[in-house]
Amino acid sequence: MRMNRVGLALLAMLAVAGCDTNLGRSAGLNAPEDVGALPADYREQAVAFTRAKLNDPKANMTVLAPSSEIAACNVSVIGSHFGWMVPVVYDAPDGCGDCEGHKTIYLWFSHGKIEHMSYFPDQC
Repeated sequence: MRMNRVGLALLAMLAVAGCDTNLGRSAGLNAPEDVGALPADYREQAVAFTRAKLNDPKANMTVLAPSSEIAACNVSVIGSHFGWMVPVVYDAPDGCGDCEGHKTIYLWFSHGKIEHMSYFPDQC
């Protein structure tokens, strides 16, 4: 009988602990209503962000058209981040093994700035 009470108390504590998480914005989660408009200077932001990440900041790059509507990407297993997905294609340097040629990164804009970067269109 005592073991049942302990188990029930433990189960109740786990249920309450699951309701009170601190993930939210700190983990990059948001709602579609929070995204806002795509900033007018998204191309400039995308180029500056990508150049800062590359080993060769002078590499050729092309900023492709953003998603036509608010998209979502998965933030690991904890949930989705909503935003405007902007693909950027850049030339990878020669002699770097499997990264020769063109590579694409996906930048996720929300709140007027880049909040996530990913190498896959559904992950961030």
